Amino acid sequence: MTSEPSGGPSSAELTTEALLRFLSRKLGASPAWAPVSEGMESRVLAYTWDQEEFILRVHPKSFGFHKDRFCYQHFAAPGLPIPEIVEVGTFDTAHAYSLSRKLPGVTLQDSPASVLRQLAPRVSGIRKRIASSPLPVQEGFGRFDAQGCAEYASWKAFLQSTVHSKERDWERLFSQKILDFQTLQPVLQHFLELTGECPEVRELVHGDFGSNNVLTEGERITGVLDWDCALYGDSLLDVAGSFFWSPWLECMQIQAEHFERELQNEPQFSLRLQCYQLWCGLEELYENAQADNPALLTWLVNRTLEVHEAGPPVSPSLRGFHGRSGPVYEQVYQQVRQIPRGRVSTYGRIAQAVPGCTARMVGYALSGLPESSDVPWQRVLNAQGKISPRNGGHGGLHQQQLLEAEGVRFDANHRVRWSEFGWEGEICTEQAP
Repeated sequence: MTSEPSGGPSSAELTTEALLRFLSRKLGASPAWAPVSEGMESRVLAYTWDQEEFILRVHPKSFGFHKDRFCYQHFAAPGLPIPEIVEVGTFDTAHAYSLSRKLPGVTLQDSPASVLRQLAPRVSGIRKRIASSPLPVQEGFGRFDAQGCAEYASWKAFLQSTVHSKERDWERLFSQKILDFQTLQPVLQHFLELTGECPEVRELVHGDFGSNNVLTEGERITGVLDWDCALYGDSLLDVAGSFFWSPWLECMQIQAEHFERELQNEPQFSLRLQCYQLWCGLEELYENAQADNPALLTWLVNRTLEVHEAGPPVSPSLRGFHGRSGPVYEQVYQQVRQIPRGRVSTYGRIAQAVPGCTARMVGYALSGLPESSDVPWQRVLNAQGKISPRNGGHGGLHQQQLLEAEGVRFDANHRVRWSEFGWEGEICTEQAP
């Protein structure tokens, strides 16, 4: 492996002229070239040589280039186009470079909404193709190195390293008031609880899927780029990225809507989706807290809190009851089944009839139900008579449509009038067998 460069100018100081001089020395002549989208730390340009198109990338570290080459060698397939890394080397004392074959197309981020909606099933298909790729190494979870080796013994251990890793000094960020402890401590605890409920699945995960890392041309997906974040674990992590960034990027919002329709019946979909969205948020928060980007940091804090508050935390009293089984869940479902068509109840009212239950626990029990369930979950609203977001912020429109089909009406503030549609029937207090 090429040793990492050290010293010299930053990537921001590297001019296009410097990259062209490098190519001219290397090739013996000046190639035809064109600018392309660049990353936060890299300089990139496209060039043509001997009737072939290539991409030159320059970055302070060579690790990502070597990992890209590993992923091309082991995962590229007719159904999974990955750019071939032709060469990795030293650009100067501070930078590495890679030369790769240019794939056709534009990024999802640069595509219009009409195209994105047509492409959503194909993007989902690529995500499945990534997840089903044979893994070259038989053990290890989390991010792998340029030889395909990952250091964690379990998926849970990798997820929790976001908080517990020796390399993560959250205390310093809190003590220096870069991040607020009182705000984020419940989020960190909630995330750690959720990790204990996620399945120990070992699949290939891109780690930064969608947006500017997927190329499209017409109705085809022509490339999946930038594999430096790739890891072994639950491939639903790639889905969670679309949900987390959906308020920021239209391409992610459209893809998240498709994923929700397609995957809502996956086992523990809501739980896993919330856990992995919190992972996305905490990872981004930690990295950006160390950079001078207060605007993005504020957005990340608010978005992570939104995900945290969209679903109830895992309570120790519910451990063992996930998967829609156990007395607590069954009693919740028994109560909800009593709500007549065209009427609604609240999480708090249902919780009153289940010993040891809370409104948040009711919400959690209902959030994991498959679409085929006979439990009319849509008839349960929050205390304000409004819909509480499911799956980290999505699903509200679907619930409203189900209720409107039953004759329930919403006012201009998206509220259901209790005096008109609230169910005043007797709550059953018999425990489920």
